[in-house]
Amino acid sequence: RREQTVPLREGNRPLWYQHASADVAALPIESPPDATLQPFDAAQLATAEAFDEGRIRVADDVWIPGFPAQREGNEAGWPVVRRGGIATHPLRPIRHVPKFLVNAMTFGGDSGAPVLVRRTSVDGEASAETFVIAGMILGMVRQTDRTTTPFEERIMHTPLGLGIVLPAPPIREVIDQAVAGRPDAPPQP
Repeated sequence: RREQTVPLREGNRPLWYQHASADVAALPIESPPDATLQPFDAAQLATAEAFDEGRIRVADDVWIPGFPAQREGNEAGWPVVRRGGIATHPLRPIRHVPKFLVNAMTFGGDSGAPVLVRRTSVDGEASAETFVIAGMILGMVRQTDRTTTPFEERIMHTPLGLGIVLPAPPIREVIDQAVAGRPDAPPQP
């Protein structure tokens, strides 16, 4: 485990890049030189074509590494990995699907978690498994019930076991924007 301070602003200037229309931002960071880590490669972000050609589709298994209710998987700070499936149909054309659902319990602390789909690629005689990032958790679906009596009012929120996911293409767009150093959309304060 290694805690790291990441600056968000330089003076009054935000250091992140925000997508023009989707609820996603990118913050360029550098890992410490002596840290041993393997971040996801931007090439692992699913393209619009992956959705539109049916390579990512309804009922695909997904894995979500996150921090539900700020819970860590172990003392080293690893995430808790949960499994679910894509629950929204149709997913194409993806440009008309601003969000989709996965049948997985998600909680506060999971926002921003990647939604991973396992794929096998075949290169000549060898095959290798890899994960494709289909999207990012934005929130959860819950049912809200209100009961009113002459003496009290109660509101009950019941999680429905559905996570709300931002598809990968806007994530790819904002990362490309950050890599290029172009604030195409002004960052929010």
